[in-house]
Amino acid sequence: MSTGGFKVLVLLSSLCSAASAAGPGATSANFLKIPVGARQTASGASFMAVADDPSAAYYNPAGLAQLGSPQLVLSHNKYFEDITQQWFAAASPVGSGAVGAAVNYLSIPPFPSYSAADARTGSVSAYDLAASLSYANSLPVGNDSFDALLYGVTARSVTQKLDSESANGYGIDAGLLLKPYGDGLSLAVAADNVYSTKLKFIDQGFRQARTVKAGGAYRLPAESGAVTVSAAWGFPDDGPGYMAAGVEKSVARLFTLRGGFNSFGEVAQGFSLGFGLKVPAYSGNAKEVDYSFSSTYDLGAIHKIGLLYRFGPEATRRPGKRPAIEAQELKDPQEIPAAAYKDILNSGKTQERLAVIHELGTANWKKSKELLLPLLESGREDLRSAAAAAIKAALRRETDPAASAEMKAALRATEEKE
Repeated sequence: MSTGGFKVLVLLSSLCSAASAAGPGATSANFLKIPVGARQTASGASFMAVADDPSAAYYNPAGLAQLGSPQLVLSHNKYFEDITQQWFAAASPVGSGAVGAAVNYLSIPPFPSYSAADARTGSVSAYDLAASLSYANSLPVGNDSFDALLYGVTARSVTQKLDSESANGYGIDAGLLLKPYGDGLSLAVAADNVYSTKLKFIDQGFRQARTVKAGGAYRLPAESGAVTVSAAWGFPDDGPGYMAAGVEKSVARLFTLRGGFNSFGEVAQGFSLGFGLKVPAYSGNAKEVDYSFSSTYDLGAIHKIGLLYRFGPEATRRPGKRPAIEAQELKDPQEIPAAAYKDILNSGKTQERLAVIHELGTANWKKSKELLLPLLESGREDLRSAAAAAIKAALRRETDPAASAEMKAALRATEEKE
């Protein structure tokens, strides 16, 4: 048998007939364990707590509730020996929630077949197909630490075909995503195949593997471009646990560098690298082209290329952030949601930032100065001007001489620099 044919059989043994572990037995539909998406693979497939594009349907369906506009994702995975994987996902906000649809297709080209007597009988081919629908929404939490808990469900139909035989089944995934106020932190838990049916070839069926997952991500805003660090852990019931970690760094809001590691096993294990390039469209829509390179220890190099198309503004809904409140609602000037304001000032839209700065000008100086003073050093003129105007407004109402002197000194220092 050729080396290529041997590799194909190795993959089939791990994806179609599935690996067995001590105790649980054989499982099916293991092609679903191959990470999808070029962006996600480049970051080690540690996407659980990021989950901010339609590929969340695969990693953590709760993340779909973050989308602020309809989005479409396509990716092509060039596996070894002409094996390919196509991933398509689309999602859109609907009311307070979001819906999504996805297709995952793995194609294995014809390879030699043999009889029980080891005589060549021709060639056979195989493919695996999963089609899914997802729904996500959020539950209000409304305390000082968290605003909302996002939840999501993916229902999936699976078909596996080997030569003239096929197997069909269903599975349901579920996930939760919690976004504390401030500092860009996300926490997630999810489970694959919380309910599933067996996939039966001829007269023998195999169940689909269940996997419990947990993850976290931290997004650090920066003038030169945001940095996102993510990690995830998986605990399948048909094999050992694994971990994944990744980082992505945005450069000038147009280019993104990524790197990661995944310890999953034959179909994903190893280091990964990649990049993304955003292509603004004249219509106001945006495209992003992504590429990833990863190397498995046993099966060789894997190349993936992907495309994200966004039908609307780039910003996502921020259900994990307290929205800015109107100035007239500040009955108690001591009452400032500092963590929420800090989050908005770091990564919110310009209009949101300016609204918060205006509100800080109506609040008690002891509470607001920690947020207003750093803005006087901002690299953005509009934020510096808004902060100076807010301090001047606060100065007109201030009765404490010490606070007034501090405000005047800050304004004077700003004017001298300009």
